[in-house]
Amino acid sequence: NCRHRSAGARAESVLRKMIDCHEMDKKAYFEEYGEEYNVRDPNANYRKIVTPDTIAYTTVMQAYSKSDSADSAEKALGLLSELIHSEHAALQADALAFATVINAYSKLADKKKSAKARFEAAERAEEIWWLLVEELEKNNSQAPTGGKNDHGHPLAGDIGPFNAALNAWARSFTADSPHRAEELLYRLLDRDLQKLTQIHPDTVSFNTVMQAWAKAAKVEKTEAPEKAEELLELLKELSTRDDPEMRVHPDVVSYVTVMNAYAVSRRRDSVYHVNRLLQDLLGEGREKYFSDGVKITAAPFTVVLKAASKVSTGSTITSEKNTMVEEDAFGIMEGDIAEESSMSDPYLIALETYSALQSDAYELGVSPDHVLFAAMLDVIGEHTDADSIERRQRIEEIFHDACQAGQVSSLVVRSLQKACPNEDILKELLQLRRSDAVVSIESVNSFPKQWIRFVPPEFRRISTRSEHFRKQSDHYKKRGKDKTSKSGEGKQKRQTKKFIF
Repeated sequence: NCRHRSAGARAESVLRKMIDCHEMDKKAYFEEYGEEYNVRDPNANYRKIVTPDTIAYTTVMQAYSKSDSADSAEKALGLLSELIHSEHAALQADALAFATVINAYSKLADKKKSAKARFEAAERAEEIWWLLVEELEKNNSQAPTGGKNDHGHPLAGDIGPFNAALNAWARSFTADSPHRAEELLYRLLDRDLQKLTQIHPDTVSFNTVMQAWAKAAKVEKTEAPEKAEELLELLKELSTRDDPEMRVHPDVVSYVTVMNAYAVSRRRDSVYHVNRLLQDLLGEGREKYFSDGVKITAAPFTVVLKAASKVSTGSTITSEKNTMVEEDAFGIMEGDIAEESSMSDPYLIALETYSALQSDAYELGVSPDHVLFAAMLDVIGEHTDADSIERRQRIEEIFHDACQAGQVSSLVVRSLQKACPNEDILKELLQLRRSDAVVSIESVNSFPKQWIRFVPPEFRRISTRSEHFRKQSDHYKKRGKDKTSKSGEGKQKRQTKKFIF
């Protein structure tokens, strides 16, 4: 599990010693018993000797995959090539070995700085998947049963390598990434390829391509959210197929991923679409696609709030479905306009979403978490005037809810700092003394235990130690300047007063 850059090389050195030891032991075994060591059936031997197998090779590949060395993926691929071309009976490339190497390139596709390098890493990952397909084709052509695929082949029937290749495209984050991921997904919908590989795209496959489109929605003014939703609709359609092998259902992640695609797009209508999908998830999704054991978390509700916090005030839109407002003899009724506005106003949608989860209106048995409370505070900061009573009342209400729920995390505190009109209100809410500075808070652990009892450890530190001391230094420097300025003003006033008399 070590990520040190030398981890893969050290693991391979152990493997090489194991191989050398095996060759020496084979010779010793022959000299001792007068016959060759049976690698295919170790139990048939007089005694067992050290023998490198596929598991040993795959373990070293995983070490390379997890390490941070620049050539880790190439080294893992080299080991996979040894497995593929080995005539040793104990060595045979399996699906896990392929998935491990593909994941190594997927990691490269995620961390490389240049778009070209990320694209090349993802492309290499897909090439390795097609190499797996080639191996299955060779097996088919050599099969004694007239070319029928051997269902027991170690490369057949495992969706892992395919999903890993899709994940490489999703993580590569280039202009072509979602297109290539979708193209690869549709290739596996081909019946002949399914028959050869003995796999069918599953929910994870679709969700991964949706994720690629969701990432594209962050930077491109395209129809990326609609492309993600098209895949969700295809999943729904596949769930009705008669063929059980082709039947695949959307899950909660499917809906949340498409919701995220709209949320990060920052379009004027993004909140409307995110809320529409939330209602679809809670209605049709729950009824048709989810089993009774599936639990819907606070995540989809949080996406609605995050979408609302990213849309500026006044971004009310009219939905396609409700564009035509019926007129009667007296014209368009005011009530119709008010209803239409409430359906598309980001702030109102956010308030209703928050209230619904707090009151458990959908009977999910789910409570808001610290991420949701922080997102709601961001909504208040974006959609209310800084000096308004509305803002003060809302932030007090939400922070009180977070305290009661034991969810006052670093995220909540940062969002509270942004939303609070001034530092006095912030100190009052955080129950700080007047002499205390807000910047002096390094961790939420200084708050009452009741406030933080469900906060994960990784969300307790508000700032790093260096940031903490820098903020404190800046704060006291500013206070010093303010005092000097006030002292100077007072001295000038006294001198002026003396001069008058």
